[in-house]
Amino acid sequence: MRNLLAFDLGASNGRAILGQFDGEKITMRELHRFENNYIEMNGVFYWDLPYLYNQLKQGFLAFKNANVGELDCFGIDTWGVDYGLLDKNDQLLSNPRSYRYAVDADMEAVWKTVDFPTLFARTGIATMNFNTVYQLYRRKLQDDPALANAQTLLFMPENVVLFGVLTLLGSAMILTGLLEKALQKVPPVAGFLVSFALFVLTYHTMDGYWGLGALRWLLPRGLYANCFTAYLGFYPLGFFSTDYFPLLPWLFLFWAGFYLYHLIGRERMKPLRRLVCPPLGWLGRHSLVLYLLHQPVIFGVMTVVFSLPQLL
Repeated sequence: MRNLLAFDLGASNGRAILGQFDGEKITMRELHRFENNYIEMNGVFYWDLPYLYNQLKQGFLAFKNANVGELDCFGIDTWGVDYGLLDKNDQLLSNPRSYRYAVDADMEAVWKTVDFPTLFARTGIATMNFNTVYQLYRRKLQDDPALANAQTLLFMPENVVLFGVLTLLGSAMILTGLLEKALQKVPPVAGFLVSFALFVLTYHTMDGYWGLGALRWLLPRGLYANCFTAYLGFYPLGFFSTDYFPLLPWLFLFWAGFYLYHLIGRERMKPLRRLVCPPLGWLGRHSLVLYLLHQPVIFGVMTVVFSLPQLL
């Protein structure tokens, strides 16, 4: 039985819903419900973040008291336009403002600086007075000290990346470099087969077990302890990352590629790179640079494309 806990933070109330999947069907039931109201201070509406945080803890407590087994994962759904301002030490400067503070005058003020067609071409977001850009511009017009001291912001449902694919690739290259002499002592065929087999066997590390099919070895929950164990593949309760590639199982797949390269040989790979598709060979040799540049390049191209109709 899989247990999934979903938190829905609405404008007037919130709730924790338990979803269970037995392999054939999904069932859901409400475990916790609470009121949620914004707070008005000096004419500004704020969300009571400490209160919401405590209600999330009450939701987890309700799950524990339900005695349905281990929690496999959880998610939080809330207002995508609201945000919290952070200082240089990543500390929250104030409670997040509520989108219910928005008025149409905020949009009109922004359009005097950036007209709506240009703004829509760049963002693709429909006209709603509570959009984040309008909220931020109001604070600018108010000379809000929190905005002046902010270094960055986090949206309420912020997407955090911890131990993503770049962390994996960097760690795998460092470990392989340190262990290269020992790895090269293993025959390429055996190294490839063992590495790939270990990748398959440890593929479900994040799910709490090793094995394949019905043959499973449950892993001790004590392994899933903290941020360091999350780096290895044993993430603790409450851990979240939108791009998560821990060492287990992915290091073994990296080593499978290491041995596959030695098995095929550099000379055998040259015809594939040069004769079949030279551009692919070039892309492979410069993959890291291309990975870092592709987003700003695409963004720049799309900006030019959407700006051309207004210039013509």
